[in-house]
Amino acid sequence: MSDTPFPLPGGAVGWTLAAALPVAVVAGWWAWMTRPLPAEPSPIAQGFARTLASDPPRVVVLGNSIARVSLVAPQLSEALGLDGGVAKLTIDGSNSAHWYTILEHSVYEAGYAPDLVLIPNLPAYALDPVPHSPIVQVRLDELLQPGDALVRAKVRGGSPVPWWTERLTARRLDVRAFVLDGLKAASVDLVFGGDGDDVRSRGLATADPALERVFGADGAVDMDLHAAAMPIVEVRGEASTDRPITLAGSLIPDLVQLAAAHGSRVLFVRMPVLPDPEILAREPADAVADLVDLLNDAPNGGYLDLSGLPVPATAFNDTVHLNDLGIRAFMDALVAYVDEVDVLGDTPFPRARPPLVPLQVGRTGTPPPLDAPEVRPWGGDGLGCCSLAVAPALDGLDQRALLGRGLVAVSPVRVSVDGTPLRPVDALADHGDGCQGTSRHPRRALEVCPTRPIGDGAVQLSLDPGLPVTLDGTGHPSWWVYPHTAVTLTLPALEADGVLRAAWVHTAGDGATSLTVDDVAADVDVRDLRRVATATVPAGRPVTVALSSDGPFALLQALGVETDGQLQMVVGSAAGLRGLPLRLTTGAKRDEHVDVVGPALPAVADGPLQAIASGLVLWPSTALGAMGDRARTGRQPGRACNPVDVLEDGAPLPGPNTSLRDLQQGTAGYLLEPRGVLFRSSDGTDPLTNGRTYTVRRTDDLPTPRCEGQHWVHPGGTLTATHDAVGVLTGGADVLELLATTWGPDAEVHVTVSADGAPLLDVDVDTTALSGGLLRVPLQRHLPASTSAVVFTLTVPDDGPSLLLDGANLVERPLTGEVDTPDAVAITPLPAPPVHAADADATVTPEAGGLAVVTTTTPRSDGACLAPVPASGKLFLGGRITVRDVRPPDHPRFGAYVVVHWLDADGVPLRKDDDRPLTTSSRLAAVGTPVDVDQGWRVPEGATAAQVCATFVGATGTLAVAALTAEAR
Repeated sequence: MSDTPFPLPGGAVGWTLAAALPVAVVAGWWAWMTRPLPAEPSPIAQGFARTLASDPPRVVVLGNSIARVSLVAPQLSEALGLDGGVAKLTIDGSNSAHWYTILEHSVYEAGYAPDLVLIPNLPAYALDPVPHSPIVQVRLDELLQPGDALVRAKVRGGSPVPWWTERLTARRLDVRAFVLDGLKAASVDLVFGGDGDDVRSRGLATADPALERVFGADGAVDMDLHAAAMPIVEVRGEASTDRPITLAGSLIPDLVQLAAAHGSRVLFVRMPVLPDPEILAREPADAVADLVDLLNDAPNGGYLDLSGLPVPATAFNDTVHLNDLGIRAFMDALVAYVDEVDVLGDTPFPRARPPLVPLQVGRTGTPPPLDAPEVRPWGGDGLGCCSLAVAPALDGLDQRALLGRGLVAVSPVRVSVDGTPLRPVDALADHGDGCQGTSRHPRRALEVCPTRPIGDGAVQLSLDPGLPVTLDGTGHPSWWVYPHTAVTLTLPALEADGVLRAAWVHTAGDGATSLTVDDVAADVDVRDLRRVATATVPAGRPVTVALSSDGPFALLQALGVETDGQLQMVVGSAAGLRGLPLRLTTGAKRDEHVDVVGPALPAVADGPLQAIASGLVLWPSTALGAMGDRARTGRQPGRACNPVDVLEDGAPLPGPNTSLRDLQQGTAGYLLEPRGVLFRSSDGTDPLTNGRTYTVRRTDDLPTPRCEGQHWVHPGGTLTATHDAVGVLTGGADVLELLATTWGPDAEVHVTVSADGAPLLDVDVDTTALSGGLLRVPLQRHLPASTSAVVFTLTVPDDGPSLLLDGANLVERPLTGEVDTPDAVAITPLPAPPVHAADADATVTPEAGGLAVVTTTTPRSDGACLAPVPASGKLFLGGRITVRDVRPPDHPRFGAYVVVHWLDADGVPLRKDDDRPLTTSSRLAAVGTPVDVDQGWRVPEGATAAQVCATFVGATGTLAVAALTAEAR
């Protein structure tokens, strides 16, 4: 065998080719990188160009779907005295990086010079320039041009961008198209395609229009699909960054400077939203204050804060997108502002108030030490370094208990092993293989996962001294007040006297809490599980606010100062002051507990079918046309709630809400517009001559007739919404909010609300009151915070109108004042609460909310009993029991108990097989802590009914039996 190396073919020629090949590859790559980029703008930029060319703007609106949905351009144009001139250039999911790029290239470089750049949005999207999803990043890449190093650098966190990185980013779409659309598509064609059969082309012909309908720019978005996708894309995007969120890191200062250079003014409008931890985590108060200061100080800048706009939860489709009610309220406020302020002139904008950022935050007092826990084996799979730390004294501080009471689930307990702190995490997956140096407090036992097995090591527990307390990586703040300590906040001086409002919740432990302003006690109102305080804040000097505890753990939900009707938050959000609403139907597209039943909607035609264009037919109907989206809101179809289906030989046509443009271009489907039902057949044939039968019926949008959280209820129909309220209403509820619109004859609709089987509201509402705006009806009984199941019904009579229900919510009573029952509401008296005293030593008084309150004078009484219920099989007792105002028992080590007795219809105790009385008991860990009851026993043979009685044993005081029910299962 020869030792000569394997010879290259052609000798010297082969060596030359081998050397030239890498050079050719590098040269080709260099030529590809340096060749001019395509001059043709992206489809989005082309769409913006068409919008601007059709109506040269005096006002340019920038933003994401928040701006697109909320701002009604014709209404703003009319308020400004313009004939058009308002251009909305929005990209869903976009932020300040997109807005700056659009303004620079699509507006100014195209030769337009608007007087005003309007940005109706949230500071979260203004301050964070990082695209939070791949699709939003692609949208930015499509807009960027070779010289946009500033935008690329800020998206990268301020790092300079080398030219080759910039050019490669600009070429990224080409690379993606080559790799994915070229090589992958060729493989698919090779395997699945036949002769001349281009599978890729056929697939893209279907996929591209579908993606454009979901994620496209203004003008051609299917809002039903989009509404399902964008909350995930915008708020829960997979991209994230740990870098600080600051004004300097955003593109807003550059955008203001760019606008000033072209003679434009910039007005940022802070939109109202529902509290969302993901959004709040991206809006640090100091960065928001810097944003307000920038726009206050810039000669061409302005900031309008509408975050405190008094809109109910009914006004939102989700946490950030307004529905028709919210849009009307927002536009009314914006129009009122432009009526007072010359936004298109040279008069400076009014100065806005920045958020109240405390001058100093701290704790006073020493948090109590925590006893060493009992360490037990893990018992789970695949987490070798983990153990469980059991500490019964910490009940009520774990994530499960906090979530069950509607609180932010951030436990204050921190774990160390042999003096080394473990990193607190939120989810089981964060433990990794179990040796990550992490801890978690999901339930009563803590999960302890150090970097090595504990063995004989010591586990120490302590309370997080931080303010606020947060979990690793979540950004969710929690303001904890520990026993025998206080949380103090020094607020800056106010220009005018204000009113401080605060709300907090006791989570564990006995005792009381108090709030003071410069050592002056505030008035505190106890609302179920929450405390709500009000106090005067004097102007002209800093003040110190202190929330103190003499025993219990407390969680501060919200704290703000109201001056001249404007609320400035310091901790939490405005919704935390009032308490979160129980949303029964609003946003119900994600709620599986709403059902509508009723007869089909009869077809109402004003005449025979009419030909509109080739194959396009109108079914005239004034009655149906009035229910169409354009007739209701004046907007283009797309986000409508269509009440009807069009059937072709019994099968529904595609739709509803096919756009007018698609129908004109030959797409099969239908649209409800002011003249009636416009539709095209499934195969393009003429409905007037194809011999098929067309009918109209009530919408069959499974599982319920709904869209964007709205629900249609037609004559003879009933809507039923059921909600599990545990962990939502920390302050209970006293008011039902209704928003609806009706079409047809005036009538009375019947509305009921019940909780755990007990009636809370039974009224008849005149439909004229419903169509007049938001209707607020006081409940006839208070809805306790410990309620489990709430049922809401709305019934339209057979001779009544069609009704579109925008929302039904249960909320707390206002902080000040009461809610008057409108004259258009007829109230049906509710039966008295089914409670009675079964012992001479106990008195039972029903409270306003229907609670059975038992005041005992002896250490034992038979307590409060519910009326007999039918019994068969197993009888379950469910609900919650709370003890308050307790006096210590003679023997503290025995504690206090709630004992439930099971009796038959005649009051005779039911007995087990061994003849012992049928009872269950629960020990009260702390006064004021609810005891969950869900006990079931088989009812003895021969029993036809049974009742239950709750007894307070071990001390004297007051027993509140809240939402106690018995049911047979």
